[in-house]
Amino acid sequence: MEDGGKEFIRFLDLFLRKFPEYVKVEDGRKLILSGESYAGKYLPLFASYVYDYNTNSDIQVDLKSVLIGDPFAAPVI
Repeated sequence: MEDGGKEFIRFLDLFLRKFPEYVKVEDGRKLILSGESYAGKYLPLFASYVYDYNTNSDIQVDLKSVLIGDPFAAPVI
């Protein structure tokens, strides 16, 4: 999942540099990450990567929320 998080941030960075109109601005552009089931594993990691990206980048992403429906957080024991 670490590789997936790194690829997600790389995509996000390239996308925002290509389309700067989607960068955080006063008009309230927000990013909402959502998924279900297995997203309970990777969306919290992706949100953490977005937070780290904001502290280390000249581009700021306004992550508004993370929505996870019926999350798979741990295997059944």
